[in-house]
Amino acid sequence: EMETSGTVLLPPAQDEKFMVIGGGGVGESKLSSNRTRIVDMKADSPKFVDGPTLEKGTRYPQASILPDDSVLVSGGSEDYRGRGDSNILQARLYHPDTNTFESVADPLVGRNYHSGSLLLPDGRVMFFGSDSLYGDKANTKPGVFEQRIEIYTPPYLYRDSRPSLSGGPQTIARGASGTFTSPQASVIKKVRLIRPSASTHVTDVDQRSIELKFTVSGDKVKVTVPENKNLVQSGWYMLFVDDDQGTPSKAQWVRVP
Repeated sequence: EMETSGTVLLPPAQDEKFMVIGGGGVGESKLSSNRTRIVDMKADSPKFVDGPTLEKGTRYPQASILPDDSVLVSGGSEDYRGRGDSNILQARLYHPDTNTFESVADPLVGRNYHSGSLLLPDGRVMFFGSDSLYGDKANTKPGVFEQRIEIYTPPYLYRDSRPSLSGGPQTIARGASGTFTSPQASVIKKVRLIRPSASTHVTDVDQRSIELKFTVSGDKVKVTVPENKNLVQSGWYMLFVDDDQGTPSKAQWVRVP
């Protein structure tokens, strides 16, 4: 029941853990799965083990990595392309550190086939698309391509303040460092380099969040990009810093040549 499942490289990418979310039977099968499965590629003998379950069997789930290392899982449908009015109006945050799902604000718009989600540079997530086969529960009316867009605001953006980041280089080579300015530098606890999403058909082969080592001096944050080319592929990334509450800055765009 792996067809129409979602796959995500869990953050940080250095952990080399992948999660498979939901899925269903081949083609127009009515089968759907509420399971998640996780594989640790660093293990001596990597194998899939069960993660937390979803409330419903879910085809076409969307998964977006957030800068605080959680993963937003939302939408999907229980049946093929939302057939039988089976869209799932639920969202969950997956926490890799505790291997648990947390219920969060649910979407108002159903998403199934041909839908996607993108992490925005301000830390929010945009949901778009969906191509339901039918437009009613009895499957008598043709579906229409969903043109509404939804924006999800994670809990970390409802805190009193967030760190800021500015003044750094636009290009940092692998193995090199760059220095940014942040008035909240003393409380920075994480730095993440997140690849822009490129989501289609429940797959995002680019999506990854890379942990960067950093040092702090006054209001300066010096970050270092890992040397491993397999880990840090060339291209543009969003650079986020998280404070001691887990609240991320807005992203600075950085190119790795």
